Amino acid sequence: MKAKIEGLLNKEYKKLNDPIIQSHFLNYTCVLISGYLEKEIQNILDIYKKTAHFNSHDCKDELKSMRKIQNAKWCSVRPTLTNIDNKVILKLSKLKDFSLVTSSINNIVNTRHKIAHGENVTNLTIDILKQDFKNINRFLKKLKSIFTSL
Repeated sequence: MKAKIEGLLNKEYKKLNDPIIQSHFLNYTCVLISGYLEKEIQNILDIYKKTAHFNSHDCKDELKSMRKIQNAKWCSVRPTLTNIDNKVILKLSKLKDFSLVTSSINNIVNTRHKIAHGENVTNLTIDILKQDFKNINRFLKKLKSIFTSL
């Protein structure tokens, strides 16, 4: 899915002459990024559930019964990560511009929510999507690295 999103973000969408089609293109891309974020976090957690650290950890029962990641806003993901190990959040917070990273996560998820509920989304641009996607990828790369070292 990452390659598909990168392809969309690199398209010259301005060549789409109709502003309505441009808007739909941006909305579609935002929804894909949000889905990608949710899937990748879930994949990282699913891989973690197969490790010795998971099998010997207090959070085992809670994580086993946890629903799939949905609406992966930072305020929803953070408690899960904290339950696994406080060091996860500590290490994530060392990412350069960490507050921008969490803002990007929240921006994408909140915008996707607005799109899904038919609300007006007027602040969405290709540049914002590119920056948010870049920050989300930095977050996912770091998260994967942290979980690999547990």
